[in-house]
Amino acid sequence: MTNDAGPPIYQFKPIVECFLTEKQGMPCVMEANGQKFTLVGPALHPDGGQPTYLAEIWSGVNDGLKFWLEPGWYERISEWADYC
Repeated sequence: MTNDAGPPIYQFKPIVECFLTEKQGMPCVMEANGQKFTLVGPALHPDGGQPTYLAEIWSGVNDGLKFWLEPGWYERISEWADYC
């Protein structure tokens, strides 16, 4: 069964340990911990201005948290069973 109801959901590849986000206007690093997310769109990384992606946590305690995502750090989840 595929999830065609909303935007594609992604997960971090196992090699990714943490990601850069912003809390209360200050940059901070959070652990990836298998969190699921959606892609928001292209963005400029705050550290140097290089092109990257902006993503948003899809569920859990960090639901709605936006963060900068490096290309190659993620893989699409295609089956509902993959969400667990």
